Amino acid sequence: METIIRGDRLGFDEAWVGEHFTIPWENLPAPDLFISKALGLTENIKLGTGVVLLQLHDPKDLAHRIAMLDYLAEGRLFFGVGTGGVPTEYEFFGIAEDNRHARAAEVFGRGIEDLGD
Repeated sequence: METIIRGDRLGFDEAWVGEHFTIPWENLPAPDLFISKALGLTENIKLGTGVVLLQLHDPKDLAHRIAMLDYLAEGRLFFGVGTGGVPTEYEFFGIAEDNRHARAAEVFGRGIEDLGD
């Protein structure tokens, strides 16, 4: 958090926060909550999820959480998505590594549909 605040004060344009559950040096399981707090402590820096691991989320829940965060961010949010590349993340949630791309595509498609409703 301190790095993002300092970056904002120094005039940096953006900062990115990854979603990780099993990596000791970047254990951040809720980048949306982290970014929400950072938005309140900064003025100009844009903040991004780099990346949200789609296959680990319920599409409706994720779509609504990010839509709310986007509203609160007032144009300062980048929403980065992907499947990640750390096998321990999939093992932790019981997702087969060879199924992660198909599951992520399903979550992405359903999330877009839900936001349209």
